[in-house]
Amino acid sequence: MKVLVTGAFGNIGTNVVRVLLQRGHHVACFDLRTQENEKTAAQLGSQIQCYWGDITDPATLEPAVAGVDVVVHLAAILPPLSERKPDLANRVNVGGTRALVGIMAGMNPSPRILFTSSISVFGDTSNLPPPRTVDDPLQPSDTYSHTKVECEEIIHDSGLDAIIFRLTAVPPINTSKMDPMMFEIPLDTRMEYVNPGDVARAIANGIECDEAWGRTFLIGGGKECQMYYRDFLGGILRAVGIGPLPEAAFGKASFYTDWLDTTESQALLKYQQVTYQDWQKELVKSMGAKVIFAKLFRPLIRRSLLKTSPYWKAAK
Repeated sequence: MKVLVTGAFGNIGTNVVRVLLQRGHHVACFDLRTQENEKTAAQLGSQIQCYWGDITDPATLEPAVAGVDVVVHLAAILPPLSERKPDLANRVNVGGTRALVGIMAGMNPSPRILFTSSISVFGDTSNLPPPRTVDDPLQPSDTYSHTKVECEEIIHDSGLDAIIFRLTAVPPINTSKMDPMMFEIPLDTRMEYVNPGDVARAIANGIECDEAWGRTFLIGGGKECQMYYRDFLGGILRAVGIGPLPEAAFGKASFYTDWLDTTESQALLKYQQVTYQDWQKELVKSMGAKVIFAKLFRPLIRRSLLKTSPYWKAAK
């Protein structure tokens, strides 16, 4: 099968491309031409076919879509950039999806599409008992979640044969820096981790499974990956030698993460293989000697991190 992956050189995209290649699929990749993306493309090897361009530009999209059987649509502007630049997020997320779907619907036969949405479409569910189910009402609360809901509607209205995945938190395996956005999530928030490799497995299994088409699934790590944010972040910080940060450094406003009912998606797609604890070990391994330096310079690193928290500044 020939598969086009948009946003192919991001965190999830690179994992998807690798899994598809391992299974013998012909893989085309579409992404912005940046130095970092070109480096990632080179690492993936000569088996892939690269198309560079803007997802909102039909002229660059059409050659990429021509002749493919399935499009895995990952390209999007993510938080926190989506909230800092809402016009860009709407142009890329909604406009890009509309342009892609328009091209696909005009082809005969039309390719199928697997679209990655987000559990953020459920909004703040902290007052509801977990877990979330695929039939829960959609209550988007910010730019990013609104774009995801609109993209889902565009795909539903297109008449294309589609699969929609609503993903939980998918941090990269070897992150090298902490995002200040981490302080915006209250420590008592319910959070579910899923490994990017497991998401890639779910995507590959989904496009190969006739029973999955025409359906929406929740994609998460399962019960072993469900925890509170204080344990999620604290576990990472302990593993790399920094240790948990003061509660006063974190915001109190509700955040749109929660635990998911992935019984149906796991039964059909059989993708959950990597636990949160497995990821911790892989993260420490990927950092190598940096863990030793993190422990040696722990006070300096903690002070540096806390300086990026507006809540800690206010508390001080």
